[in-house]
Amino acid sequence: MKKLVIALGTLATLFTGYVLSFHIRYDYSLPNSFFRALLAPFVNTVWAKNYSEQNFEAIRMGMLESELLTLMGEPLRVDCPRTESGEEPDHCQWVYSWQPDGRTSFDWRTVHVARVSGEVTGAYRRFFVD
Repeated sequence: MKKLVIALGTLATLFTGYVLSFHIRYDYSLPNSFFRALLAPFVNTVWAKNYSEQNFEAIRMGMLESELLTLMGEPLRVDCPRTESGEEPDHCQWVYSWQPDGRTSFDWRTVHVARVSGEVTGAYRRFFVD
């Protein structure tokens, strides 16, 4: 029984470290980090060709579209959906990661670029649980 308790304690410590690694490496919230660690064998993320986490960290608000392209390269796609009332959106989403089959959990990275000024207005990351 004592060996089982020690083994479970060791496993819990290792898993906690694994969860914290996602929290530190990707700046995920602790709940996102927990699910990312738990679902790691089932994660299926497609990344833009030249994507790097280091470059994503370097994105700054106000950066111009041309600077973003130089830093990050082409996104997988650019989405500019209309609002619910049918109006043009004030920004477009530059999608740098996605799920290939629409059914799996994945690491989500997107950048918002203002339609008029072409400036970065936000860079977002999280673990998307599907």
